[in-house]
Amino acid sequence: MSVLKSLVGGLIGAALATVIYYFAKPQLESFSVWFPVLAGALTGIVAGMFGGSSRSRGERLTTGIVSAFVAAVTIFGADVVVSQIKSAEIGSRLAAKKAEQEISRKSDAKTTAEESSEKADAKTSAEGEAAPKLLDSDSNSTIERGENGEPVMPVVTPQQKEMSAQMIAEIARKRKINEWLQIILPGVGIFLAYQFARGFQNKPAEK
Repeated sequence: MSVLKSLVGGLIGAALATVIYYFAKPQLESFSVWFPVLAGALTGIVAGMFGGSSRSRGERLTTGIVSAFVAAVTIFGADVVVSQIKSAEIGSRLAAKKAEQEISRKSDAKTTAEESSEKADAKTSAEGEAAPKLLDSDSNSTIERGENGEPVMPVVTPQQKEMSAQMIAEIARKRKINEWLQIILPGVGIFLAYQFARGFQNKPAEK
């Protein structure tokens, strides 16, 4: 019975972690990397609380394994759940916006036609006036040109090259760290779920 209670507690902890992930992910870009630790800890802690302290050694082991499985499903499935919810929200917003645009389009059809006609006449007259100015635009160009009339490329100093290389190296280093964290932290989260749900006592508590 305690294993079933622990399973219910693990599911509650996993659901709580998913809700936190849903609201925190848009605000913190790095939160998705550390989400496995949060999901594993919450799943294990709540499962251990629901299981109680009077479990036998076998029940503790079973509870830890079940909680680790729930945490693994949560860690690798949370992105799918969040993406589905976000897609549904975006779809409903786009549908509502499309309906509003359709209503506005029908009500303003005549006005739009008149404005388009006026803009076309104004554009024709403006192009006729602007043509002489375009002919002289090359003489007023701010682009620096060489003796042959070709654009002169700006000179890059050694300091600028060094700064650019440092920035590229820093970006590559952070990317490499994130790749390693994405490999390591899911395992850490699953272990935390197992350990917290199993508990730190090998014998049942004395009554």
